[in-house]
Amino acid sequence: MAKARDGTIVKEEALRYFQQVDHAVRHALRDESAPLLLAGIAYLLPIYRAANTYPQLIEEGIAINPDNMRLEELHAQAWSLIAPHFDQARAAAVERYRMLRSTTPALATSYLRTIIPAAYDGRVDTLLLATGQRQWGSFDPASRELALYEDAGPRDTELLDLAAIQTIRHGGTVYTSAQQHMPDPAPLAALLRY
Repeated sequence: MAKARDGTIVKEEALRYFQQVDHAVRHALRDESAPLLLAGIAYLLPIYRAANTYPQLIEEGIAINPDNMRLEELHAQAWSLIAPHFDQARAAAVERYRMLRSTTPALATSYLRTIIPAAYDGRVDTLLLATGQRQWGSFDPASRELALYEDAGPRDTELLDLAAIQTIRHGGTVYTSAQQHMPDPAPLAALLRY
């Protein structure tokens, strides 16, 4: 190739490369709605933005060579930029919970005996979970029998974790927060699909 590698050609090559990266990102995140945060060398970030088609790319980015950072430092910087997006989404879910808990039929509940079977059935759209809380017990999906226990036995399950796992498994969203930020005094609250 006789062309000189001036800035224009390098940018065009980078754009083509980032279009391929974008295609892979879209394929990997096709069913996701999580925010995407860029970290990279400053002059490359706008080139990637030009190639991007993922709608949840956030405006902020980390303009630094990530190879020059420890993973913990990169994580801390990324979390400081991305945390407000999750906080807004969690606050919106709490507000939706407050609006829907008085509907008939109830589309929002903090009643564990309703949430666990609903999570198994894929009916939990959003689960709000208090951090540091535990509820031991067992649930039999076939008989729909739920038992609650004070302490963990050898065959018991932590039911709050179970609700979170089943919610995620069925395409739902889980938000955690301190108990004082929960919409009800219960350790979990759910927004139901139906």
